Amino acid sequence: MSIPIIIICFNNYKYVQNMIEQINRIQPKYKNDIVIMNNSSDDPSTLKYLKKIRLYYRVIDRDNNGPWISPDRNTDLYNELPDKFILTDPDLELNAKLPTYFIEQMVTLSDKHQIGKLGFAISIEDQDKMYPGNYMLGCSIHDWEYQYWASRINDRNYELYDAPIDTTFSLINKKYWCNWSVRMAGNFTCKHLPFYIENPIMTIEEEYKYYLKSKHSTIYKVFKPYFDEKYIVIDDDESPDKYRIEKRG
Repeated sequence: MSIPIIIICFNNYKYVQNMIEQINRIQPKYKNDIVIMNNSSDDPSTLKYLKKIRLYYRVIDRDNNGPWISPDRNTDLYNELPDKFILTDPDLELNAKLPTYFIEQMVTLSDKHQIGKLGFAISIEDQDKMYPGNYMLGCSIHDWEYQYWASRINDRNYELYDAPIDTTFSLINKKYWCNWSVRMAGNFTCKHLPFYIENPIMTIEEEYKYYLKSKHSTIYKVFKPYFDEKYIVIDDDESPDKYRIEKRG
């Protein structure tokens, strides 16, 4: 069984690199299924990385029509893909206990429960390590994400929740596209790395640079106030495009 694994890329090569490494570490046989969807990245470091990995992975260069692949978004790509495929953001930390053949298990579960989108639940533990503040509609990250852990589904073998899922390592099953979405917890639970103050993949300088071009991101709303409180940006008098970041106090 070959299930394409579409990894979304937009000026975030370190996350893409980390996702590829995680997948290959858990199951090397998935390597040939990995596809990078490059949404018009213009960051020089990301472009350099993509040029290098084209020797080993398929990279699809596209206009940035968003990260979704569905009947009404990036429709041409949706139609080209097989009946089942994985779509994921790269900025996840996969569970250390994720089963070796986890995609095969997702496929079986998707067919069993007739699930249109089946993806990983996002951990809300360690909330003290997450960015504070208003993430969505007056809620903190933890309180907003808590709603997705409310509706447990009865299954003997898996911890499942009836909850919408976007692009968090989701298996899309075209046969049941119009049906419900389900999140897998337990050993399938992942971490969304941008939620955390201490990011193991990107430095504070890299995050700042990234969010300057991604102010539409929901994470920007909690990152920016925290950054402004803890850090100061000092411009380079000789070069307006350059700056350095220092901790306050």
